[in-house]
Amino acid sequence: MAEAKQEGDRARARPVEFVPHAGALGLVLIVLAFVCALASLTPPPTVPADAPTEQFSGERALQVLERLLVDDMPHPTGSAASARTRARLRAELTALGLTPEEQATISCDPTRGRCAPVTNVFARIPGERPGPALMLTAHYDSVGAASGAGDDGQGVAVVLETARALLGAKRPPTHSIVLLFTDAEELGLLGARAFVKHPLADEVAVAINAEARGTCGRSMMFETSDNNAWLIDAYARASARPSATSLSYEVYRRMPNDTDLTVFRERGMAGLNFAFVGNLGHYHTRHDDLAHLCRRSVQHQGEQFLASARALSRAPSRLDAPPSGDAVYTDLLGRVMVRWPVAWALPLNAALLVGALALLLLGARRRLATRAALAWAALCFVLALLGPILIGLLINALIGAISPSARPWYATPGPTRGALVLACLLGLVPALQLARARAGAWSLAAITWTLWSALALALAVLIPGASVVLTLPVAAGLVGLALVGRPGFDGHLGARAAIGLAAGPCLAVVLLIPLLQTLELAFGLGAAPLLLPAYALSLTALAAPLAAVWPRRARALTLALAAVTLALAVYASRQPEFNSSLRQPLNIVLYEDYDSGRTRWLATAWGAGDSLPRELTALTRFERARVDEAPFLGRAVYQAAAAPPSTHAATPIVRRGESRRGDARVIQLQLRATHGVGAHWIELPPERIERLTLQGLAGEVVAVPTVTRGGRALASFYGVSAEGLALELTVRGDAPVDITVTDAAYGLPPEGDAYARARDVQAMPRQHGDMHLIRQTTRF
Repeated sequence: MAEAKQEGDRARARPVEFVPHAGALGLVLIVLAFVCALASLTPPPTVPADAPTEQFSGERALQVLERLLVDDMPHPTGSAASARTRARLRAELTALGLTPEEQATISCDPTRGRCAPVTNVFARIPGERPGPALMLTAHYDSVGAASGAGDDGQGVAVVLETARALLGAKRPPTHSIVLLFTDAEELGLLGARAFVKHPLADEVAVAINAEARGTCGRSMMFETSDNNAWLIDAYARASARPSATSLSYEVYRRMPNDTDLTVFRERGMAGLNFAFVGNLGHYHTRHDDLAHLCRRSVQHQGEQFLASARALSRAPSRLDAPPSGDAVYTDLLGRVMVRWPVAWALPLNAALLVGALALLLLGARRRLATRAALAWAALCFVLALLGPILIGLLINALIGAISPSARPWYATPGPTRGALVLACLLGLVPALQLARARAGAWSLAAITWTLWSALALALAVLIPGASVVLTLPVAAGLVGLALVGRPGFDGHLGARAAIGLAAGPCLAVVLLIPLLQTLELAFGLGAAPLLLPAYALSLTALAAPLAAVWPRRARALTLALAAVTLALAVYASRQPEFNSSLRQPLNIVLYEDYDSGRTRWLATAWGAGDSLPRELTALTRFERARVDEAPFLGRAVYQAAAAPPSTHAATPIVRRGESRRGDARVIQLQLRATHGVGAHWIELPPERIERLTLQGLAGEVVAVPTVTRGGRALASFYGVSAEGLALELTVRGDAPVDITVTDAAYGLPPEGDAYARARDVQAMPRQHGDMHLIRQTTRF
């Protein structure tokens, strides 16, 4: 009797195991989920141009885009190329049978001290009912270095193709639709800031915006407004390939990014924001062009945009009186949207935590786990979380230490990503070994979902929208644990248990693979210390199924995994930071300072330790130099080289008249472009300035905001034409006042052609691109 009791105690102390091959079944299911998750990241095929009228055709949209960007050239605000693009946009609207209108005005960004003349283009599609309208919007301007096929030419084409589909419907929309194409988004949302002051903005209740960051990737609905539950419901019901998660907005709202929808939301409009993100190295560079734009991305963007526009334009109730409440939501494999009210997040996750604790007790009663096994499982979870982070950090440090490149992952991220993933798997090995020997798969799964449910509950309290990526896997994991049932007398689990224990990990893979991709796109592999905790948490969901098939003696497997990880890390470290398809961003500036008489070439490089291509340095000698007198360029240290003396005459600001207002002088000035449209940067003594205004296009007085930096009051004007802007400066006292103006034109003068050709072998312009700066101080 005593011997039998001792044998039973020993049996209960052994971890519960799977019958042969049953554990592998769960692993196969997880691999299938992984493959499906990766497949869901690929946008759908492009629909041909002869598709039915009511369908969104990516080919038709791309044909529109090719007509809009026929020269495939940059068209920043105020340039001649911008005027040509706007004329082609008006022609497209007219071809749809619409009447385009324009809003030409001066708009300013008070946070950046920036102003520009802007011209917004809009048209209306009347609805069956009077009342608030739906607005479909994108911006048609580009930065100075890119033709903007992705950002945001495709958005313009998507809006136009959506309008064509809506106009081709058998009946008009229930609610009126405004098509808005804003100017100067790249300068600080200036077109959107101008539109919200237009009377038409008062008629708009909901805005749908199309954007892009890069030239490829699946389209995501990444931002909504407050009280978004009804918008999410409409989007979920309409979209055949939804791509959205409430976590993305939680991430986005904490980043220093904004779009035109930011301005519309602040005005009180509800809204949805769509964008695709991919090939970030092309963003705001010469490669943001028609040749590098992914056609599938345009198709996916358009499908979601049209579906949402159609659903909202046909909403049965007024658009300005929706039900209140926010939603927690996510898509599953881009096929279905799961959503629930945000008010449910806290009680739902609290219930899941209670359920997890109940299953722990039930598992102990069914002899699926002992208290000792659960304690070991808790230790395994800690090891599974910390091990991948520590090994990942070591591998990341190794890559950085031995790589000659500052960012070896930038142009070729695959090897670095693979090395970090393998490092995380290597860090998981101690947890798997311990689970195999002491805890068992069921105990580890039960502890994992209990701790996940506690984390989900914390997120539900702090960031409800982020809890969704944990809530659904926890629910599936607990259901799977409940279905495991009682093991056989031999203490082994069968195929049903393997499927049950794989349920939570499968759903975790489906949700977390897109999340990890989004985090990598948002922060880059250079932010490995931020990404590795997310990788590690994901792996804890897989630890139990992996432990079920992990061999008891895995020394050879561990050594092989370590060797492959190190080899891949070394290979990753040898990757160049840039290559022919993803070139180094590098702008060349000809900077002429009339005050000092110096003329210099300034090279502003990104990455590679700010080093310059050898073809460029072969032309002249560049040295690091500090240039404090050009604060608007965004940096103080450049690679600088001497340039020939200036032959360009410039007087960008002249006095038109002067009067007095009490003890102050009121100086009327004219600001004009003297050598090409670009920007005018003004520096003023802040202690003397009482007021700075400009005369608007309709004769109105516009207050010019300034920002103080380095003891100077700074204001900037973009898109100023040869006719110029009329300024009025009110200064305290009678003493003369010095006004410094930097006249910055897009592109280089002829003497810069050789430098541009040398640069273009290995690098390319970015953001504002090459510029010709003439700085001059005038005393008034």
